[in-house]
Amino acid sequence: MTSLNGVVLGVFLASEFFLVVFWFIDITKNDEAFRSYFNTILTIAATALAALIALFGVSHQIRDVRERDVRDREAALFAANSLLPMALHDLVEVCDHNIRRNFNGGDLIPNMTQVENVRTCRMETLDVLKASIQHADQCAQVRLSNIIRNYQVTLARTEQVYGKPLVTVLEEEQWVDYERNNDAVSWASLKALVSEAFSYARENSEPIPRQADADRVADALGAAGLDFDLFPNLKIVHDVRKEAGRLFVFG
Repeated sequence: MTSLNGVVLGVFLASEFFLVVFWFIDITKNDEAFRSYFNTILTIAATALAALIALFGVSHQIRDVRERDVRDREAALFAANSLLPMALHDLVEVCDHNIRRNFNGGDLIPNMTQVENVRTCRMETLDVLKASIQHADQCAQVRLSNIIRNYQVTLARTEQVYGKPLVTVLEEEQWVDYERNNDAVSWASLKALVSEAFSYARENSEPIPRQADADRVADALGAAGLDFDLFPNLKIVHDVRKEAGRLFVFG
C-alpha cells in the first residue's frame, strides 16, 4: 500500500509539473487556455486526492486487520502455552512408564510395582502441542514438532520388545536383553527432549534447544529407577549410541 500511495503521488506531481509548464507557455496567448489548464489542474488534483484518501483508508484497514491477527495469534499462543507444562508432564510420565516396563519392578530403585503394557500420551496432550506449534514462532515450531516426531517413532519401535524377556540384573555376558535396553534408552532420549522444553513452556521466552544434552539421557534413566551398576548392558547400549551420535531419533 505504501508503494501505491507513492505511485499516485508521483503521477499527481508529474501531471501538475507538465500542466504548469504548458500553462505558462499558453497563458500569455489565450485566456481560454488559462481556464482550460486551470480546470484540468483542479480535476487532476481532486482525482489524486480522492485516490490518496481511498488508499489511506484501505491501508489503514489492512493494518488494523494485521494488528488484530497478531493479537489473536499471541492470545492463542498464550492460551496453548498455559497448558503446555501439563502436556509435557504427561509425556514425561509416559516415558518413565515405558522405560520401567522393560525391567522387573523389584530391581528398580526404589522397588516399584511391575508395569507391563505400553502407555501412550493422552489425546489432549497432542492437541495442546499442536496448538502451541500452530501459533509459536518458527524456532519453537521446529522443536515442538521434533518432540512429536520422536514420540511417534519411539512408540512405533517399542513394538519390537513385545514378548521379549525382561532385562536381567548383572547380565554381563549375554545380550539377550538388547531390545529391552535399547527401548529404554529410546524412551529416556525422548524424556530428555521433553525436559528441555519446560523452560519455554513456563516462561514463554526461553528458546527450546535444538537437541537435548546427552547427559540428560542417563539422568532420565536414573530418575526412572535404573542403576548402570546393576544393568551393565543398559550402560553399554547407552554408551554405544552416545558415541555413535544415535541417542536421539532425530537431531
